[in-house]
Amino acid sequence: MLGLLRELLNRKGAGAGAVLLVIWGIFGVGCDKGPPPAPVYGKIRVVATAYPLADIARQVGGDAVQCDWIAEQGQAMDMSDPTDEDRQRVRQAEMVLTNGTGEDWAGAGSEDPMRGRMILRLDVLPKAKVDSGSRALWLDPEVAKSVARDFAQRLSNQRAEQTSVFQANADRFAGSVDQLINEFGPRIAAIKGHKVLVLSHNYFALTKALGLVEVRAVDDASPMQLSDEDIRALRDAATSQGAEALLLPVSTPAAVQQDLSHRLGVPVILLDSLGTSAGVGRNTYQAIFRYDLEQLTGLAKH
Repeated sequence: MLGLLRELLNRKGAGAGAVLLVIWGIFGVGCDKGPPPAPVYGKIRVVATAYPLADIARQVGGDAVQCDWIAEQGQAMDMSDPTDEDRQRVRQAEMVLTNGTGEDWAGAGSEDPMRGRMILRLDVLPKAKVDSGSRALWLDPEVAKSVARDFAQRLSNQRAEQTSVFQANADRFAGSVDQLINEFGPRIAAIKGHKVLVLSHNYFALTKALGLVEVRAVDDASPMQLSDEDIRALRDAATSQGAEALLLPVSTPAAVQQDLSHRLGVPVILLDSLGTSAGVGRNTYQAIFRYDLEQLTGLAKH
């Protein structure tokens, strides 16, 4: 092709010039073309029932996802009675992340092969089997890492050309969680076997992962709505079983914390299950996990 062009350039006359223009029009433009542009996709709409799950999805999916969530710190953990708006958001999502346990409405249809590919239920992950009944399965770091890897695989099924990116992001997330576990390793070892008083199953995934023993004298009780009978049962359990502290949500008012600590005779430890979407504070899964580790490993000082 280049030889033909040289020959025509060396010739004189309008005819040769015309032929040159035709050849250039057919072949020349193609020579200037770069690689075909990468396909342009819209963001995959993801809805999580809890903010920490949305943050994991964000860290894994990056620019490929648009993450929304239903509950964060300051909102009720009980997701069994969602609003019509919450149900609509889940129905419109392309992918849903849900605890599963206590959130049957969000995981509805997960048994269907087509719908099931859109729903990631934590309570059916192999790593979550030992956390049965927990309302915050993501608090178990092994479950959180499983969520990241499962989510990366589901994204890869939709965006195969980005598989390596999603997998690398999931590995990076898992590595950051492992780094925290290693950092707190000696302090975690020091609290294994210690007993803590709880009012619900909300923290079981975390206490189990750290080797703590939960003492339950009431079932799914709110710290703001404990009766005198509940207080007696908790106090007796703390004394007879040697519970060293009472676990409460970080959103519990200070006055309630002080009252319960005084009446039960044990210190209060505040835990964060939901984090915050604010620009500052515990706005990543890792920040939530670090805070809870700091709180619980303080048991070694008691």
